[in-house]
Amino acid sequence: MKSKVYLFDPVIYPFKLLVSKDFNSKELIDAFYCVDENEELAEASQEFAPRRRTIARTIQVADKKECQTYMMVLLCRPQVCGQGTITHESYHVVNIIADWLGFLPKSANEDEPGAYLIQWVSNCIDCVKRGHPEWMKGELYGNDTDSTESV
Repeated sequence: MKSKVYLFDPVIYPFKLLVSKDFNSKELIDAFYCVDENEELAEASQEFAPRRRTIARTIQVADKKECQTYMMVLLCRPQVCGQGTITHESYHVVNIIADWLGFLPKSANEDEPGAYLIQWVSNCIDCVKRGHPEWMKGELYGNDTDSTESV
């Protein structure tokens, strides 16, 4: 895969994060299914081919070879992607994970797990945007036999 997609592992949560600012939509369509709201696998090519004005996008995906699911953040226009957009996409990731794991806060004093996860996701996205995924232990994701190689 020529697209540079980086894999991050939050260790304490049962999901992995993929982030890319240098991707080819056709390669992503060939490598991943989209996972819809009903947890169904779908060929949703428009999800990987963002509109011209789209700055970033968050998608739940499954690898077509391993059927392993991931949260994927695509920085479609990284040159105009600021901290607000990074936080926005991080919030999408956290809401999906929090809903899945059942830790959506019912009050302000129950929001610490989500706050820490937003911080971690934001840092991963920011490091990819800056060109230093290794700062958050990001590894280059690939569709070969071992799935990853070090940055």
